[in-house]
Amino acid sequence: MSAANSFLGLPSELADGNPARMVIFGVAHGSAYPDQDSSGHETAADQIRAASQEDAPLIAHWDFDLDGPLFNGGPINCIDGGNIKTVMRDNEGNRQRIEVKTREIRPPVLFPSSSAATAP
Repeated sequence: MSAANSFLGLPSELADGNPARMVIFGVAHGSAYPDQDSSGHETAADQIRAASQEDAPLIAHWDFDLDGPLFNGGPINCIDGGNIKTVMRDNEGNRQRIEVKTREIRPPVLFPSSSAATAP
């Protein structure tokens, strides 16, 4: 994933090789509701990333919600880890893949396309 199509232009790894303090990743499917077609969720995380591009140049600016810059004026220490491959209606498999990825990184930020995709 290039910074041009990542969330807020974040890198996929930090330039200094240190571990990121936060990793953002996308999930299209968690546990599907019975008889529901959630195929429309498959591109949601990438659409959020695309919508964030307009604000990517402002990442170091003052954030009024935080009462300061997003990374406290320091280096960016967050990466976009891409999407976890999930399959509509593979409820157990999706939950396992989400859990494995989440346990690899702490603390994660999850872009769920469905309320059924939760972090363990």
